[in-house]
Amino acid sequence: MKQRVFRALAALLAILLPLVAAAPVFAADPPAAAPADLADPAGGVVGIAARGVWTAYPENSLEGLLAVKETGLTYVLADVSRTADGALVLLAADGAKRMLGAGEEAVSSLTKDEVLSLPMKNRLGGAANGATEYRAATLEAALPALTGAGLTPVLQFDVSIAADVLAATEDTSAVLFPTGREKDVKAFAQQTAAARPVLTAIRSNVIFTVTSFTDDMKAAGALGVNLKTTNRYGVNFYRSTLKRFDTLRAVADCTDRETAGWRDDTVKWWDDLISRGYSVIITDDPAAFGAYLTDADAARARLETLYTYATKEAKLPAFNGEILNDYEKAYHDGVNGAKALLDDASASLQDLRDAYTALNTALKTIELNYEAIESGAAGKTVTLPRILLCVAFAAAVVVVQIYFFKRRKK
Repeated sequence: MKQRVFRALAALLAILLPLVAAAPVFAADPPAAAPADLADPAGGVVGIAARGVWTAYPENSLEGLLAVKETGLTYVLADVSRTADGALVLLAADGAKRMLGAGEEAVSSLTKDEVLSLPMKNRLGGAANGATEYRAATLEAALPALTGAGLTPVLQFDVSIAADVLAATEDTSAVLFPTGREKDVKAFAQQTAAARPVLTAIRSNVIFTVTSFTDDMKAAGALGVNLKTTNRYGVNFYRSTLKRFDTLRAVADCTDRETAGWRDDTVKWWDDLISRGYSVIITDDPAAFGAYLTDADAARARLETLYTYATKEAKLPAFNGEILNDYEKAYHDGVNGAKALLDDASASLQDLRDAYTALNTALKTIELNYEAIESGAAGKTVTLPRILLCVAFAAAVVVVQIYFFKRRKK
């Protein structure tokens, strides 16, 4: 009887094991509508302009969003809210008073006509900024204008209006970025991300919470997760956590320094985040970030040219003798470091520049000391002339000591 049971179990395992091995670790491929660069987890760094060029136009205004095109970025984040009569407009949910000077703060307390009739305040609104000639835009009008300009909208909205946003963005390239309660956002992504491009966010310093949420987003097919932390060197920014982002992007929102680990929206902190593994940066300064990406592309091209020269054209000595290990090590470290960054499409500008300096310094040192390195003499501190000099000095000391010893004897 036992033998029959064991045989049955063995047969069942023989059937199940190939199926388990063939099953994918994570769910589906990115949705067909997803932009190719953002959907590629191994792609280059992506910048998302938060609410347009708000330093020159009102926040979330269509004119400010379209102005992002001039900065070199192609992704624009806009807030979407629903009015009292069900229209979707590009305004923060609590921006009615701040941006329109309305008596109510919530956009949901105004009708579509009321929203569109009020002039938008300049920049970030509030009492310090006056009214402009610009008006808020409906989502319906904004989508074709943005996509027609070659921009990809990233729409941030409360998950409670997700059904309306889904209907309004059908057959578009818009990336959906729901906010709200974590469980509701997770449920939305699990139902939607396989068919529509979705980003999500989690605010936590607890590694177990972060990794669990990230794994759920992987399985759902989300494009990326915005990790929010109040600890600059917390687990959310630690490399071991970011290694889990192998099939989706790690997103950092530098517009809110409190939840970006108290990082400012500057080159220094973009370098820091990208070096740690973040490849999508939401920024308030699209012009500067566009220039950063241009500089990074130039640094990458420069490093690639040097790497090609170092591995295919440079004349290298034989590195004779153990004392020359430092020269050889510096060369190989420089080559390996350059290759690692060239293989990583999302390397930071500073890392690319540092790698160039390290490899170039190694090559220049070899070039300047080539003959000595080739002969095995470079780096030697003990040479024949020095040995003879030491012997002569020692002999002179002995002679002097004998001379004074004899004088004392007399």
